[in-house]
Amino acid sequence: MKTSTRFLLAAALLPTLALAQFDPLPKGMQVAPANPAVDGPRFLEWSALATAATTSPAKVEAGDISKHWKAPDGREIQLVVKRPHPRPDAPTVTMAKVAESEDARPAFDAAMAEVRAKQAGRLVIPKGLYHFRSLAKPGTGHAQIEDVSDLTIDGRGATFVFSLNQPGIMVTHSQRVAVVGLTMESALHIISAATVTEKDGQNLLVIDPEFPVTDRDPVVYVSEYDIANGKWLQGGQTLILDPGSTKFPPTYMGAQTYLSPLFKSLKTGTRAIVYHYWYGSASFRINDAPGPKQTEDIVIDSMTFHTSPGFAIYAYGMKRGLAIVNSTIAAKPGAKLPISATYDAIHVTGGAGDIQITGTRIANQGDDAINLEGAISPVVSLSDDGRTLRLGKHSRLIAKGDQLAFFDRTGRYLGKATVSANPKSLGADNEIVIDQKVAGVEALSVARDVANISSRYDVSNNIMEDCGCHALVAQLPNGLVENNTMRNLAGNAIRLLTDVGYWNEGIGAFNVIVRGNKISNSGVDRARMAPWAAITAYGGAVGGAAVFPVNRDLQITDNIISNARQGCVSISSSAKVLVARNQCDSTNLAEPGQPSINVQNATDVTLEGNRRSGSTTGAQRIKAAADAPIAQQANY
Repeated sequence: MKTSTRFLLAAALLPTLALAQFDPLPKGMQVAPANPAVDGPRFLEWSALATAATTSPAKVEAGDISKHWKAPDGREIQLVVKRPHPRPDAPTVTMAKVAESEDARPAFDAAMAEVRAKQAGRLVIPKGLYHFRSLAKPGTGHAQIEDVSDLTIDGRGATFVFSLNQPGIMVTHSQRVAVVGLTMESALHIISAATVTEKDGQNLLVIDPEFPVTDRDPVVYVSEYDIANGKWLQGGQTLILDPGSTKFPPTYMGAQTYLSPLFKSLKTGTRAIVYHYWYGSASFRINDAPGPKQTEDIVIDSMTFHTSPGFAIYAYGMKRGLAIVNSTIAAKPGAKLPISATYDAIHVTGGAGDIQITGTRIANQGDDAINLEGAISPVVSLSDDGRTLRLGKHSRLIAKGDQLAFFDRTGRYLGKATVSANPKSLGADNEIVIDQKVAGVEALSVARDVANISSRYDVSNNIMEDCGCHALVAQLPNGLVENNTMRNLAGNAIRLLTDVGYWNEGIGAFNVIVRGNKISNSGVDRARMAPWAAITAYGGAVGGAAVFPVNRDLQITDNIISNARQGCVSISSSAKVLVARNQCDSTNLAEPGQPSINVQNATDVTLEGNRRSGSTTGAQRIKAAADAPIAQQANY
């Protein structure tokens, strides 16, 4: 996540940027005009590649998590996440009880060693409070789950408190592991409450005395916040101070006060929350790479996450199989500030799919509730013959034999090739040799590893609320998003997309159903990308919005959307979309009368049976090529 500053910000930060800036076209870079005769067939080829894996390779056994549905393109989707299946005589190991004053990490490590030695099927954590104060070695988690399989960790009644800015639980080289009932917290000073004041013509940030700070507490993010009522403000002021690129980082002046010329953008008197960690470590992290022991089938069941300096749950580089069920990510009751994860609550990058998130409440986090995205590797440089490439971030996930799909920075699919040799590490980058040159690939093009496309996901029956967030950023194929409740959001609720420009992440929303969701009191997005709405399908590219379709086969149906500050449903950079039977009530509150259903830069879109009510809810607006097949709805 930290290889390039420009790609660090998760998508839900955008609503609070006054005028989000996107990459201009690099000097000398030319964008070929659209050629439907060429680009259309190419996009269909990419769509077929992206959606090919409709059926999980995992075999369903009794007790496993499985779900079937019919996708918009008519194919059957089968999702499987396997639960542990220990041998019948597998023993149970009980972790030693540790005093609250002691470091619990050695006791947990000893219990895991015993699990491995005995091939135990169950590890019991006795009820109590456990403080983890150290790591066994650099690069691990406070509580390391490694080289185990078919194991249930029963932590019901136990709370883990992590003392360092390092992963809480880290999972590597493990298969079919369920963690049940644990509560997780951070002991770090993650956030503070503050007021913007003015002195001698300069704006200062003064931290409330109940949050003592020193020069060891940097200020990396400031967000206007209703501190008295513990609520995120829709459209509130925000100042992002990425320590890797900020020219004027805030200076601690003593007496709870920070100074930076950048504070001039904040209004005096503003009450705000302050983050002290820039994308800190996740509470629960899955971290792996391709290989015979690559992690798969991890179940997070009935867990509670209260505070984290980064994401609450972060899965990166797992093989496939992740279920988050009946869990809670929310601020700890009675907290001075009701903030849970400072950034995304759940973030998934890479892997081959089978993701289920259901029955879970997500609240009080500062960024996306759920971001499901796919890895993109920029082409840093390439040889004269076009077969030896230096690829940037995420390229460590690429293996010999993988098929790579290439795109220019406008989102246009260029073609594919196969990795013909073992990749060579070049520090943060990797040298990749492919079996053939792909026409059009150059520096600043991007590659997607087809072997690492997360396919098949189900986000259903969750509650996402009271956050500085979007509820769901869905950037993967073969998905089902249904019967969720999304309310009181700083940004809009659902984004269906990929972005090969500013964010440089995602595969695209292909073969995705969004139905039966209840969305209320959604907020504001300001980036110049699309006509924003509670549900928006779009694409990002260098220079702004994608001018080619990057999403396909979408069904957005039977959703109830009310009290939205922007539109109801918006479709851009997409093809073959059905928008039907949605109820749009009192939308466009920020700009009354503006269109509530927008279609632009899209093709083969059908609008039918949608209803609108409320004096602020405008009609529909279609901005598309004259020959684009758009079925408008009469009497909307």
